[in-house]
Formats: sequence, C-alpha cells, structure tokens
Amino acid sequence: MRTDERTKHWHNSESPTRSGAGLPLLRNDDAVGVLLFLSSEPDTFTTEFMKLLERLADNVSFAMEMLEREDARRAAEQARTG
Repeated sequence: MRTDERTKHWHNSESPTRSGAGLPLLRNDDAVGVLLFLSSEPDTFTTEFMKLLERLADNVSFAMEMLEREDARRAAEQARTG
C-alpha cells in the first residue's frame, strides 16, 4: 500500500494504515457507496477475507435495494388509499 500510487494520500501521513480494501455498494448496478476497511497490519486482506467482505457488500447492497422497494410499495399503497 505504501508504494501504490493510488494510495498516495496515506504515504506521508501519520496514519498507521498499512493495508486497505474498498468494496462498492450497488443499487441497480450503480455504485451508491463504498465499504472501506483499513488495517494497521500489512497484507490483512487475504483472498479468503476478501471473499467474505465481498459477500458482506453484496448483502448490504441487497438490503438497501429491498428497503428501497418497500418504501416504494408503501408510498404506492398510501397514494392509492389516500
């Protein structure tokens, strides 16, 4: 992470961050947020750990979509019944 140009923000920082992972939160295939995980230990985010975090991001994205659908359903019901 300390040599990756994409993480230049942290290179000269007082931050103890040594590794990180960012996973998109999607709604209708559009990124609407990100889950960002940082660690003070290098190489924290193993392949197995990343698979787990990807499942977490997928589940959060699914939950946000279901909440949005429920809000739309309630709004439509309220509009119909007055």
